[in-house]
Formats: sequence, structure tokens, C-alpha cells
Amino acid sequence: MNKWTRTDPAKAAKWLDDSNSRDNVKVVEHFLETAAWRDPALASKWVDRLPDRRDKRYHVKQIYQHWVSHDKQRADEFLSRHKGMDYLRKDLEKLKKPSF
Repeated sequence: MNKWTRTDPAKAAKWLDDSNSRDNVKVVEHFLETAAWRDPALASKWVDRLPDRRDKRYHVKQIYQHWVSHDKQRADEFLSRHKGMDYLRKDLEKLKKPSF
């Protein structure tokens, strides 16, 4: 799944959608591992299929961190949909500021 997602994330997502695998949390997590950095917009559509627990928060963080560097507005909109995750914005801002 990771290799396929690296080469064609849209096709991997379509396969997930068409198969019973879309309901398999582990398969979706494997897809998200690669899609977060390869195509964060696509990954953002899939992360909500995960149960609301620590693993989901991890994937939200990964998606946001990869997305914010090249499309801050959409990354911030994505993050706003996930309650309790706003701290990520603040954490990244702290990292950008020089500390003396």
C-alpha cells in the first residue's frame, strides 16, 4: 500500500474506496502514512474514517505538518475541523521563531 500510494495516491485511494479495505483501520493508516506527505489534501479526506483516538490525532498532525509548508490556508482550514488540535499551529509557530 505504501509503495502504491507513493506512486499514485489517487489510484490507491480509489482502490480503498472500492474495496472492503476502506473499513480496515490498519489499511487506512498505512495509506495515510504515505499520503500525508505525498498528497495531504487527499489524506485529509481519509483521516476522518479513523476512530477518534490517539492514532487519528497522530495522522492529523502528520497531514497538517506536511501541508502547512506549501498551502497554509488549506492546512489551517483542515486543522480547524479537528477539535483539540489547534495547539499544532502554535507549536509550529514556536519552532519558526528564533530562540536566544
